[in-house]
Amino acid sequence: MKKSMLHLCTTGTGEEDFELNKDEPGMMLSSKNHIGGLEGTEDHSDGKVFALTKSPRCPVNTIKAYLSHLNHDIAVLFQRPRHPSSRFNPNKAIVWYEKNVLGHNMLNNMMRNMSQRAGISPYYTNHSLRATTVTVLSSNNVETQKIKAVTGHRSDTILSQFKQMSSTLS
Repeated sequence: MKKSMLHLCTTGTGEEDFELNKDEPGMMLSSKNHIGGLEGTEDHSDGKVFALTKSPRCPVNTIKAYLSHLNHDIAVLFQRPRHPSSRFNPNKAIVWYEKNVLGHNMLNNMMRNMSQRAGISPYYTNHSLRATTVTVLSSNNVETQKIKAVTGHRSDTILSQFKQMSSTLS
């Protein structure tokens, strides 16, 4: 994924959100739920992240901060972080990332590694966060069709399985 695949938008009321730039070549990413090609299904999700203006953990501000510290010499979104040393101090440096892309294994294991460093047991995985999202949305009475649009699932059975797995993980 490239940095240019994220687009910062401002509504008429001045609210900001990030959305996926679907005009960017290669943006319609394939996954197990969106295989692409002639047989693929269209992605009906809007791919937006909305600001939470009163929150210190506003996702739009978090993405802006992340983007501001990326290495401008490469276009990729997920870059290898620089290690603090006598030559690199994150409190003083603008660029916090190397000119290297994060590898496939690093991205696949990112949630597990972060959970372990934070002392969370059992650790989270990328998949368990997705399952938890389904459970939270479902328990807050979000319509199944809307949940399926966000997750890319076509089957109600998958959603009930995710809900059961997430409850077990909780």
